[in-house]
Amino acid sequence: MQLLKGIYTGLLPAVLASAPAGAAFFGTYDYLKRVFKQLDPQEKLATLHHMVAAAGGDIAGSAVRVPFEVVKQRLQAGAYTSASQAVRSILASEGVRGLYTGFGSLVIREMPFDLIEFPLYEYLKVIWARNNGDKPLATWQTALCGSAAGGFAAGVTTPLDVVKTRLMLQKQPGKYSGVLDALKKISAEEGVQVLASGIVPRVLWISLGGFIFFGGYETSKQVLAARAKKPRT
Repeated sequence: MQLLKGIYTGLLPAVLASAPAGAAFFGTYDYLKRVFKQLDPQEKLATLHHMVAAAGGDIAGSAVRVPFEVVKQRLQAGAYTSASQAVRSILASEGVRGLYTGFGSLVIREMPFDLIEFPLYEYLKVIWARNNGDKPLATWQTALCGSAAGGFAAGVTTPLDVVKTRLMLQKQPGKYSGVLDALKKISAEEGVQVLASGIVPRVLWISLGGFIFFGGYETSKQVLAARAKKPRT
């Protein structure tokens, strides 16, 4: 039981954050994509538009997600025994700002990730469709595109993930003053190789997650679009 409890420590904040953070990200991402589509019908700057849309989505999603992430990280580090205790203690000792510890580093980590993942995902879909006679891709095909894009982005951004975790685990004032400071100190004190810690499981996990996530994302869009076309009775 103790082992299971340890494995699932911090699960509740992560679960609670998923839906609202995802809604904030994709609501912003899809909205900005539509705006850019109207401004550039020929989609000559599609890659740039996808990057800007992903950046906007990151900021919106991170604003929702970070407090949950901070609580999750503190619970997993054993600093608190429950989510409610963590929130009360952080607010009392650090204020609201404490719940947003690492916000900048999370955005900086997520933004490069999504600036790579989403344009690459959209590009892979276009290339695959073009080689498939411009036929709409099946769900499994879009899922594979998402898996490849996610895995590649995960590998490239692993150092930023390591830094984000270190920053979120520290209590203010901490050992690291920011992302660049953390990168310098970790490299100097522990070696550059430490910045690649966990890269293999991270790539594998995000590749699998990307397959499920993007497959579900495109399926949901298709279902909602089909419902919108149905005449209302």
